[in-house]
Amino acid sequence: GELGTLAGASGHGKSLILINFGAASAISGFPVVHYTLEVQRDWTYRRYLSRFTGVSTLEMGENREQVLRKLRGMLKEGDAEICVRFFPTKTISMEDIRSDLIRLQDTTGFVPGLIIIDPLDYVLSDRRYKDRWDELGHLYEQARGLAGERQVSIWTAAQINRGGYGKEI
Repeated sequence: GELGTLAGASGHGKSLILINFGAASAISGFPVVHYTLEVQRDWTYRRYLSRFTGVSTLEMGENREQVLRKLRGMLKEGDAEICVRFFPTKTISMEDIRSDLIRLQDTTGFVPGLIIIDPLDYVLSDRRYKDRWDELGHLYEQARGLAGERQVSIWTAAQINRGGYGKEI
């Protein structure tokens, strides 16, 4: 298992790139569980539908039948599995995510081939540190550990501040 992180300024498409990763994974036969701690569950599903159908999220309501027709034409039953889980910011820890994955598997048989956590920075840390960087480091270590334990890739996004924007890593 591996951990990948997209870093960028606010509003520069990190979440949309994660949607594209999830859609590509699901179409390729790897089920996706997408934890969103920023964007509501329904809106995240709309973004996936937009990606699959080519209909913008703003036009979906007025073109419902067109969206459904395109989606039915693209996907047969069971071709793409995506489970979106919404939790408000700082209300779920990495241990909660681990437990949720076990519960999903035990109750529905859903085993993800890709886990998206958007953004990992909004996950509740189980430890308190004086420095926020140490707390974030701990969260990233836990996520990398979960990826190895489950033998899956985990992708996340991180917002960089103005001081970090444009700097080489």
